[in-house]
Formats: sequence, structure tokens, C-alpha cells
Amino acid sequence: MLVPAAWAGSPMSGVPSSDTELVAVLVAMLTAGGGLAEVSEHCQRVVPDIDAVGLTVAIHPTAGSRLTVSTHGWLAEPGEALQFDLGEGPCIETHAEQRPVLAEDLEADGPAQHWPIFAGQAWEAGIRAVFTFPVLLHEQVVAVLSLYRATAGALSTTGERMAAAYAAAAAVLLLHDAHTLIASDQDDEEEVALIPPPLAVISQAVGFLVSRLDLDTDQALARLRAHAFVVQRPLAEVADDLLQRRLPVEDLP
Repeated sequence: MLVPAAWAGSPMSGVPSSDTELVAVLVAMLTAGGGLAEVSEHCQRVVPDIDAVGLTVAIHPTAGSRLTVSTHGWLAEPGEALQFDLGEGPCIETHAEQRPVLAEDLEADGPAQHWPIFAGQAWEAGIRAVFTFPVLLHEQVVAVLSLYRATAGALSTTGERMAAAYAAAAAVLLLHDAHTLIASDQDDEEEVALIPPPLAVISQAVGFLVSRLDLDTDQALARLRAHAFVVQRPLAEVADDLLQRRLPVEDLP
């Protein structure tokens, strides 16, 4: 597992100055083709030997808050969901350390020991390698671009360069979308609709446990995740069962 160290905190961090024109071209192409929703498909087509790509806004990944903006390829949905549900994996680490994480073989000792639950479940889902890149704005990771492979192997130098460029382009597009949202006169109901249903359900369930059991949010989320892991079900489904009283609070670990 390789974690590049030279990574600062701006949209163009990790992108050589010679590639700034490349990022500008990508932004123009993506804007013309549909914006953020096209990032994953576009990146998967261009980066060599990549089977799937996901772009997730990392609101607070360790506390159960994220919004997957786009995915492309059959490995992307399970890859993004697993890391979010488990609270571990390359995407979570990229968010915390603000730099790429290149896990070229999830069965190798490094990843298997570093993310034991994620590595095992990802392997069962068909994921053999994951490469994650931070999408940076104002020194903060606002999203993570994740590239998945169905076979183990390192990401090529060209692949790293292109993935970093797509992450930088995604940052520019996110900044543009944020400015557009702020400038628009949307009411509160419309803004609430931007929250995806699974995230809303999980947030409500965490709030319910906080008030019912006098826990903090991290403890409440840990209880939900532990039960989801034991019963092998998505976190959002467990949260919905709790809210609908199909899952008694007493049954949580």
C-alpha cells in the first residue's frame, strides 16, 4: 500500500503545474457533458485499467455523513457503501490524511491488517484494488474520488496523474455548484431534498439513540454499525428498522 506524502491542501494539490491545462480541459468537458454527475464515468473511461469509479462528498465519513455524487462500474456502489457503513477503508483514510491512498492488493498484509473488515468484505464483493484521491477546497477534503479494480495491481504513473487531475477538476466543479446554490433563492424544503434518503434515515436513527440512551453521536453510530455488521445488512436498512420499531433498542450490541 503506497500513500504519497507530497500532498498539500488546494484544488490543484498533487497536480503538476504542467497539468493545470489538463485540469482546465477536463473541467470544460465535464461542464459541457453534465458536470459532477459525469466525473465517475468520464474518469473510468480515461484512466487505464480501472473498472469502476465513485465520487463521494465526505461530509463526515466517520460519523456516517456522506453523499455519493456519482458512480460508474459495478464495483463502485458496493465499494462506496462498504467504507461508509464500516467507517474504515482507503476513502476514510484519504479524508483524514488529505492525501491519496493507493491499495494495489486488498489481500496483501498491509491493507488486510490496516482495514481488516473492509478488506475482507470488499474482496467478497469482487474488489481487489482501490485508489483514492482527495478533492480539496480551502485546505479541506470535501470529497474523495475512488477508483476500483477487479484485479490486483498497481496504478500506473499515467493513471495517478489522470486521477489527480480528475480530483482537481471535481473540486472546481464542486466549488462552482456551491456558489450556484448559494446564489439561488432556494427555500429550506428544497435544500432538505438534497440530502439522500439513506443519509437522512441514518442521521435520524443516530439522533434517536443519542436521546434514548444518552450516547454521543460516535457511540450511537458505532452501535448501529456493529449491529449491521453482525446481521450482514446495509446500515441504512438497520437504521430504518430502528426508527420503524422493527428493531428494539435492546437488541443493539
